[in-house]
Amino acid sequence: MTGLDLSVPLDPGTIAALREVWLEHLVLLFRRQALSEQQLVRFARYFGEPTIPVSARRFENQPDHDPAVMLIGNIRENGKTSARCRMAKCISIPIRPSSTRR
Repeated sequence: MTGLDLSVPLDPGTIAALREVWLEHLVLLFRRQALSEQQLVRFARYFGEPTIPVSARRFENQPDHDPAVMLIGNIRENGKTSARCRMAKCISIPIRPSSTRR
């Protein structure tokens, strides 16, 4: 999807339209967004409460990291994702029966 700035709060009409697309396709991809973890979590909450992955335990000693945010990269060094790679951030939102009602 293009044309949206996810770093700022969205209006209710835009959120409703995005929810419809999400419920139809189950995945939304927004390229070229430079979001802080706080902005990403705020945006994700438009769709439900994020799940905390088991892998979040690795970041318990990093107070500035939100455990709902998963870092995805393709280069690993010493068992960790390397800062040399382009990383993506993602959040998992479970679809519950109440979420699919239209």
